[in-house]
Amino acid sequence: MTRKSKSRYHRSIAAVLLLLALLIKVVLVIEVERSDISGLLSVDSVFYKNLAVAMQSGAPLSSGPLTFNPFYPLFLFVVFKIFGSHLIAVRLVQALVGTASLIFLYLSTVRLFERMRWKFVDPRSSGSIAVLFAILYINLTFYDVTILATSLVVFFLVLTFYLTLVTEDMISGWKEVRGGRFSSLTLPFLAGVVVGLGATARPNIFLLLLLALPAWFVLRFRRKGIRTAVACLIGSLIIVSVPIAYNASRGAGFVPVTAHGGINLYIGNGPDARGLFKPLEGMRWDMRGVVEDAKAFAERRVGHPLSDAESSRYWTALTVDYVIHHPWTWARLLLKKLYMFFSGVEVPDVIDSSLYIERCPVLKLLFLPFSLIGALAIAGIVLMFRRLRESASLLIFLAVSVGSVVLFFINTRYRLPSVPLLVIASVYFVSWLCEGYFSRRYRDVLIGLAIFLVAFFTITTRKPIVVNRSALYTFLGNYYMKEKEEAKAEKAFEVAYTLDPSRMEARINYARVLTRRGKFDRAKMLYESVFRRRPDFPNITIEYGALLEKMGDVEGAERMYRIALKSPRSRERVVACKLLSRLALSRGSRDEAIMWIKEALKIVPGDRGLVDILNKLEMP
Repeated sequence: MTRKSKSRYHRSIAAVLLLLALLIKVVLVIEVERSDISGLLSVDSVFYKNLAVAMQSGAPLSSGPLTFNPFYPLFLFVVFKIFGSHLIAVRLVQALVGTASLIFLYLSTVRLFERMRWKFVDPRSSGSIAVLFAILYINLTFYDVTILATSLVVFFLVLTFYLTLVTEDMISGWKEVRGGRFSSLTLPFLAGVVVGLGATARPNIFLLLLLALPAWFVLRFRRKGIRTAVACLIGSLIIVSVPIAYNASRGAGFVPVTAHGGINLYIGNGPDARGLFKPLEGMRWDMRGVVEDAKAFAERRVGHPLSDAESSRYWTALTVDYVIHHPWTWARLLLKKLYMFFSGVEVPDVIDSSLYIERCPVLKLLFLPFSLIGALAIAGIVLMFRRLRESASLLIFLAVSVGSVVLFFINTRYRLPSVPLLVIASVYFVSWLCEGYFSRRYRDVLIGLAIFLVAFFTITTRKPIVVNRSALYTFLGNYYMKEKEEAKAEKAFEVAYTLDPSRMEARINYARVLTRRGKFDRAKMLYESVFRRRPDFPNITIEYGALLEKMGDVEGAERMYRIALKSPRSRERVVACKLLSRLALSRGSRDEAIMWIKEALKIVPGDRGLVDILNKLEMP
């Protein structure tokens, strides 16, 4: 095969794989749109979508300092402006972005592996294998159809890595780069711009990279690297200065991008941290809820109002103080999170690919587990230290991307931007094995295989966490209830209850849908079990009493309503008064019914609805 025909062959293979990837992504978009959960969005996704829609009508991005990553709602705003407020347009655009990520993954792999100057392994073959690995890992495709910034973050990181490799080649002379002297500053400047854009979408990765990348250029190329580092830093600061100025103009002081990093740092590293996202007791679990509740918690502790930025600094200070006083505990936690990162456990982020597999058959074709990618990558990373000069940039990007997750908490969505880099490390190991085998370095091959096997069995033989998907099916059940598909909601809530029968919310949600579907006996058993264990659970006495009333047990219902009168929550007491009034009226006791409405008005004086009820009851 001539050199020209060989080049054409490799380009054809890469093109076929990229077209296959795009086809899979488009088919997935179509299957999701045709499924019964096409409108299933996480709370964060709903927030971003609603904000983008509101911006179409002239609403501002934020009325105060930014407490969310601003890039994605702006991205949705642009897509909605061009194509209308249709989620299919967003998903298709993200599918194209995901395919572009694979293009730069291929180019990065080829460019990096050309430095190795292997005799038997063609870097273009390695690039195609990297694309194939990425295609076969389900979550790199799945997150292209979620209404989240994940696929864009992956693109920014892979593009930055490619621009870094090209810049290095240009300075070091590893490979000729078109553009001459003009490129010597343009390329690092563009890399900096991409880093800045990435920081507005996922600050925890790209703010670290904003510091690490210029430092690497200086460290690697000394005097030559200073101008390169400055160009990169200028590109980043041009973008990042916009949210910094925006926040400062709204009284937040100096806040890089968004003022909610403090609470996330505390959740990931505080005294109750276990490596996963688990807000403090009493906090909501969605992004907006955590930010608002963290501010309220901090204000109660300090005894005066705080801005969002002050709240973030409060939680950051608490975290730093805890780490300083418990360094060994924190070090063990970091090691645990690092192990969790490379383990094969996929920690869902409310919406999970497992929910879509039965509805989207194309996902069944994507079978490569993360545990295999992780083990191959670990072996590749170990071997890269033997070629540190050529592979240092990949190791730095891996350190930043992995460290940015380990520093907070582990889940599949946050880990995903690291996957293309881990794929390159995985393919490095595979290529190194092939080169060693064809070069007849069998001893080296055996050592490499031993490293891989140790890594694989280490991260797969013990699961650091057991993923409870009860919340996932609870979320699905609530979606079906909203869509008025009660039969499907019942099945979803039943699965949620089966997965975690000890969870009070799972029991109550299942009891609610059973009540609506007329399955009173089963619902009564569930309500009774919750009441026995948590008689103070919000609304349990109201809901249980309403069920007993439907079943004809008026005395039992009245007993529940009277217990609700002792609730610390005023709304429950008001509802209990109204229900007791209704029971009294059904017995023909108008005076008692009036008395209960007056009791409710003592709780919420002047309530219009209660006043109207009282007036009707007092009419002769």
